[in-house]
Amino acid sequence: MKIRIYLLLWLTVMMAFSCDSGRTVRKKLYKSLNTEISTFNFEGLEVVICPRNKDVVSAGLFVRGGTANYLQKLEGIEHLAMKTAVEGGSVLYSPLEYNQSLENLGATVAAQAGQDYSVISFRCPAENFTFAWALFAQAILNPSFDPDLFDRIKNEEIRKQINKTSSPGVTAFRTALEDFYARLHYALKPSGSPESLQALTVTQAREYYHALLGKARLVLVIAGPLDQEKVEEHLGQTLSDLPPGYWKPSDTIPVPVLESGFVSMEANEGEEEVIGIFSAPLAGSREALAFELAMLALNEHLDPEGTGRTVAGYLPWREGCGYLRIKSNNLAGQTGKIVQELNLVLEEGFSEREIEEAQALLHTAKALQAETSAGTVEMLGRATLEGDWRNFAILWKEIPTLKKKTVDAEFRQWIRGIKWYAFASAGTIDPEILKLRLK
Repeated sequence: MKIRIYLLLWLTVMMAFSCDSGRTVRKKLYKSLNTEISTFNFEGLEVVICPRNKDVVSAGLFVRGGTANYLQKLEGIEHLAMKTAVEGGSVLYSPLEYNQSLENLGATVAAQAGQDYSVISFRCPAENFTFAWALFAQAILNPSFDPDLFDRIKNEEIRKQINKTSSPGVTAFRTALEDFYARLHYALKPSGSPESLQALTVTQAREYYHALLGKARLVLVIAGPLDQEKVEEHLGQTLSDLPPGYWKPSDTIPVPVLESGFVSMEANEGEEEVIGIFSAPLAGSREALAFELAMLALNEHLDPEGTGRTVAGYLPWREGCGYLRIKSNNLAGQTGKIVQELNLVLEEGFSEREIEEAQALLHTAKALQAETSAGTVEMLGRATLEGDWRNFAILWKEIPTLKKKTVDAEFRQWIRGIKWYAFASAGTIDPEILKLRLK
């Protein structure tokens, strides 16, 4: 049912593509997201420009590393430091003056930390770009890190994390991920925990922030009615003051298909759940695209009515994973049925309809995201960090070309290594019912 609702939107979009003018629109969109994009190195800073005939400029300053940048005892420091930097004004502007100036210009500056990277985002009307960009640069180069403001933001973030941990579903899934990624940086939470955030000081956050923002670690993506000459002019007046920094990319190691496993954990009555997690291909690859289609098709196969009792999904981190979440008043019975369906897909593959609907959903989602400047920045930034900005457009075009055979093969390769987590009373789930019939 869920996927069919999305299809109504997809059909509306694709009807336009079925005529000559529609094909022209698609070609122009691909062209604007591929051949017209330019890249250059500005004094050690990697820059990607996507010209857009819109009256809005969007930009993202992407910071490589994500949770790999810090140890567990500093969990959440990148998120807290960047949030304080962009909300706290600068050495030239008080927080009130800074935020009022942004508002007067119709501009926004925000920050978000993630597992693989963090980003400081910027958006403003094109007519106000020069003045708004100067404010954006102030937040990056000269944040005030006012102690009182830092404490206020820290306490807000602690309250958010306490509220999250009070949600049984969030706690169970987070616990399973932490165990699955044990000893890897993906076990860390970008937003931190109440305990880790409480221990952080404004001095730590300020020192971490300034050590983080070196040109070698950064990628700047800009989308809007700008050319390279204008971008270089504004960079020369602002971000040229960033330090060179240092970044050594980690070696790309193929993600292994793990052995199956079973972990039983106690849960309160009414909070029982079975979670299965398994490895996925490296993000930014054709294999990862086929895997993402497989997970969309699997979600439709397991829960065609959209009840939410069973969810199949994909976390598209660099070394991401697929997952299954099963909830039911009859948890053992529902889990057994889901495993039977997994075995059916292993034997017969997905149906042609399931593959086609997954392709339609994924293609439409990416098309809608690329329609906005901010969406384009996010997609280009992520593709650049994953290896090459061109992969964004290349892989997007490949969505309709992936055959059932390819998607089935990718699913069969990775599903064989599920690690199951039973959040239920001891003995509720018999590990024997979780076994897949692998060839």
